[in-house]
Amino acid sequence: CPPTAFCPDHPVDPGLLVLIAVALIAIALFAAAAVLLVVTLDTAARYIRRRIIRARRATIAAADTAAAEESDPAPPDHLTIIAAALDEWWLITDPHAEFNGADIAPFVDLHLDHAGYHVTRN
Repeated sequence: CPPTAFCPDHPVDPGLLVLIAVALIAIALFAAAAVLLVVTLDTAARYIRRRIIRARRATIAAADTAAAEESDPAPPDHLTIIAAALDEWWLITDPHAEFNGADIAPFVDLHLDHAGYHVTRN
């Protein structure tokens, strides 16, 4: 092959080699840019998804709190109220005083009334 002609058996043309090198570099840069774009979009999508999930959780929590505040709270168990009344009576009464059920009954009845329980005869 003459020195200036393209010969498939001996590709020694410098212009052709430069063109091939430029094409390979362009393809490599395009692939790197595509990978970087995919990674960036994936990261952004994950960030947005996390923000949406947090916003939904906050909205649900706010709705649950509002619903809990709007609904009437259930009265506490009567045994819990009686136990609290007896604990309070024990704290405000002289520990050396004798235990008298007749003195405690009005105190327990008062606590039950404040909790919404009304004791009546059958």
